[in-house]
Amino acid sequence: MKIVIPMKKGASDVIWECVIVGAGASGLYAAAQLEMQNVLVLEKKHRAGLKLGVSGGGQCNLTHEGYAKDFFDHYGAHKSFVKHALKAHDASAVRQFFKHLGVETVTREDGKIFPADFRARSVIRSLINRIENLGHVIQYQQRVTEVAQWSNGFLIKTKDAVYHSKRVIIATGGQSYPSLGSEGDGYALAEMLHLPLTAVAPGLTGILCSDKALAALSGVGLSAINMVHYPSQKQYTGDLLITHFGLSGPVIINNSRDFKAGDRLGVNWLGEDPGKVQQRIKSIIEANGGQHLRYLLNQFELPDRLKSLIISRMAMDEQRRLAEFSRENRQQLMTWLTAYPIAIKKLQGYDTAMVTVGGIATTAISSKTMAAKNVDNLYIVGELMDIDGDTGGYNLQWAFSSAYAAVQAILSTI
Repeated sequence: MKIVIPMKKGASDVIWECVIVGAGASGLYAAAQLEMQNVLVLEKKHRAGLKLGVSGGGQCNLTHEGYAKDFFDHYGAHKSFVKHALKAHDASAVRQFFKHLGVETVTREDGKIFPADFRARSVIRSLINRIENLGHVIQYQQRVTEVAQWSNGFLIKTKDAVYHSKRVIIATGGQSYPSLGSEGDGYALAEMLHLPLTAVAPGLTGILCSDKALAALSGVGLSAINMVHYPSQKQYTGDLLITHFGLSGPVIINNSRDFKAGDRLGVNWLGEDPGKVQQRIKSIIEANGGQHLRYLLNQFELPDRLKSLIISRMAMDEQRRLAEFSRENRQQLMTWLTAYPIAIKKLQGYDTAMVTVGGIATTAISSKTMAAKNVDNLYIVGELMDIDGDTGGYNLQWAFSSAYAAVQAILSTI
């Protein structure tokens, strides 16, 4: 029996070769690479690339220098899944493609790669120009509410229309920065198509803690601290920033995928081996018994406000001479210096998180083609799947690499 669906204003009775749902980084990149006719991009917002436009503080950190193998460890537990796509379309390939579009790139001293003019708008405009030159269509303010299998393809419904397509690429992103369009729409579409989902949470974000005294140090930054996470007992090293709400900085943001409310951290402000710190403290006390605690702390490279916090935590007379320090005093000092206890109240929310942890399970997706294993001609790209990378261009690189993999798979079928 023929399926009859009422058409609303703006609907097309064309059977599209491919419909791309979402005009973010991965959706735009896929459309710009897809050299075939009858391609439609559906974007729910009033313009494309809104989240891409604020990436890297509006400067658009496109990727990171290094070979593909240098990238694998920047995707948490999913290093095996990302390997094929990153090898097939690495940072060099991304730079070459944007150069072909007229966007030159530069590498900062920290290895991050940006458009030469440090303007995300240039990147977005280059992709849209390419898409238009290919003859593809972008329709805005078209929130996709349903994707269903139909005949030899799909029905894609919006509030205004129903579209028919032989293939679909879902590139809706996760839930981070919902004001820019990433509201988790793709998860509902995944459930309609019987794709399994993993639990989602904010990623690349700071943590909130209840230590008001620590919050008073807002703005203090430390380089190369060490940190132990409990209960996992994983250890991390990196730069830390104390904020008005808790902790941030690369060592927190890049590892926030491992954290949850109720977990604890032990922070070594010095980033040195505790045994060596203990020996230094012993030597300082033995050589300077007439001095006081602040003198001892001044022998370490720590911000003054942090030294004052540690003194207050010691809960002892600041004028007590070092020679009068008991074994318990020394142990307390070691704790505040090398294992400062911090309880995680919660992670910052999706409004400030750079990415979403979790999404469509990678077990349901081909790592070579980004094709759904149980739905023919359906492809999942970018942040919608359970892949999240570290800061530094790794998430945009994944958006581009996964989009490229899907496109190559599609082109091989025509």
